[in-house]
Amino acid sequence: GPLVRGRLVRMADDDHVLLVTMHHIVSDGWSADVLTRELGALYAAFSAGAEDPLPALPVQYA
Repeated sequence: GPLVRGRLVRMADDDHVLLVTMHHIVSDGWSADVLTRELGALYAAFSAGAEDPLPALPVQYA
């Protein structure tokens, strides 16, 4: 199955909950904290009409 799953649940027209589940092989407590912080920062910025607040990654994978 998938290693990461996400689902956005609509509680009301203006109330949503993001559910994220990850297999323990792809995440640990530190990584989950980083993901939570960055998703929170993106949500706060985009809901205020601001640009992406996260710095560009210094590495590229391809």
